[in-house]
Amino acid sequence: MSVSPELLELSNKDLNPSEIQEELHEHYNDIEDLISGVAENQFHLIINGSPGMGKTEFTKDVLRQYAPKNPHQNPPISKPNFLSGTASGIKMFVELQRAKDNGQITVVDDTDKILEDTECLDLLKGCLDSQGEKDVSWTKYSQAIKQEDMKNKFVYNGRLIIITNKKIKSIQDDSASVSRLKLDPVMSRCQYIRAGLPNNQFKVESIKMFWKGYKGFDRYKLRCFAESNVPSDVQEEMIGFLETNQDKFSELSFRTVAKLCDLWKFKPQRWDRLAKTSMFSQY
Repeated sequence: MSVSPELLELSNKDLNPSEIQEELHEHYNDIEDLISGVAENQFHLIINGSPGMGKTEFTKDVLRQYAPKNPHQNPPISKPNFLSGTASGIKMFVELQRAKDNGQITVVDDTDKILEDTECLDLLKGCLDSQGEKDVSWTKYSQAIKQEDMKNKFVYNGRLIIITNKKIKSIQDDSASVSRLKLDPVMSRCQYIRAGLPNNQFKVESIKMFWKGYKGFDRYKLRCFAESNVPSDVQEEMIGFLETNQDKFSELSFRTVAKLCDLWKFKPQRWDRLAKTSMFSQY
């Protein structure tokens, strides 16, 4: 389960909404600090959590704060390179070589398969090890490398953020699975944060924080209402609908709110009826 032990423990206590939001605020502080650590060239990071809860958007928002402000910034922070979708080992080799220099950040997002592929894991391990001027090499001949005018080896001085929905068992034991043993060398070279939330109550309060904001912090923004031009009274109705039916949705996340907005734009008078038909699980 990709939930921090602290939030998991708190979910067993009888907390009111404001107390939950306070704890969530500290949770998002932790995530922001660790993403900032990558931008400040301190370490690599794995962000692990359930889909649709804003991992990618939050990462983009934090890294945006580190956009180049002047040419003398040390190290100069380049625009992050986002690598998403199905990624082969050779594609990763090419993309990481393009963003290999100090101050460059590659965000590997929505590519859970790379954490199961031996070739990709070996490449990641090589990049995470190369801070001491160790070469990352591709020993097999590849037409793709030739076509991209890339070298077959390079030193990786950039930083990596890996965003994944994959369930990662992080308890050390003597009977770890084969896939876990392959992943361990990568995990041990990165900071790791569980970005998931423990239950639907915490998810609802998180959505409400990003909708109404939290004590004036600009980071909390629920963009889908503004992007869909949803009136404030309908927003209230949607949040109330989501809160009342939180245990009936097949998925509860920020993406759920965006899907409600899509239904409202399509059928403003029947969006709630359609939501029950298309978004509720069998219960």
